[in-house]
Amino acid sequence: MRVLLDTTYFLPSIGVSLAQVPWDVVFRMQGKNDVFVSELTLFELSAKGAKYVNAGLIPAVNVVQGVSAVLADEKLTKVPFTTPQIVETAINLRKQVRDYLDCTLLASAAQRCDLFLTEDTELLRRGAGLDNVLKEINPDFAIKDWADVKRSV
Repeated sequence: MRVLLDTTYFLPSIGVSLAQVPWDVVFRMQGKNDVFVSELTLFELSAKGAKYVNAGLIPAVNVVQGVSAVLADEKLTKVPFTTPQIVETAINLRKQVRDYLDCTLLASAAQRCDLFLTEDTELLRRGAGLDNVLKEINPDFAIKDWADVKRSV
């Protein structure tokens, strides 16, 4: 299965852990799937990392090394977020989703993958409501969180 992972799952690469998500989701998903990462995630990881650095929670070197590691990982297929199909889909999704970065990540997943793995409660809640845009692109596409996927990994 082709899976695009949301930025949340890459936070451990900069030294940030979340209670509800294991640190090794990326590795677990790579075991049985083709794992994709949006180039936008690299920006978002840098931006979130800068917040943690400015709050004194992690050193800047964590962000630099973490982003570099994700970028260098050849097992992760990088997805540019500026292709015309992704931009058009993101614009269409913006009618239903407030955050344009989320629209772009979701559009990237729908255009290139079978599954978007996210912990974003708004996207998970709206999943079925987004079908009119997403199923037209990819009839088998799904949005799930780690709790739904971990049973099959």
